[in-house]
Amino acid sequence: MNKTNNNKRTKRTQKDGWNKGVFTTKMRTSIYLDETLGKLIKKRSKESGSNMTRLINQSLNEHFGLVVS
Repeated sequence: MNKTNNNKRTKRTQKDGWNKGVFTTKMRTSIYLDETLGKLIKKRSKESGSNMTRLINQSLNEHFGLVVS
């Protein structure tokens, strides 16, 4: 749930596969991972306490040079 200063639920809009809220814009997708990669991501997410989506996003951002590491 997105929150504003008054803690009321804000409306999200969806268009052309994009989900737009007050603070974020995201795209939902579905991919098939190789078994070894899937097991590794699952293991790393448990070790770090992070979810798999965050791990995949961080990895892709680093791969495409969108994050300074």
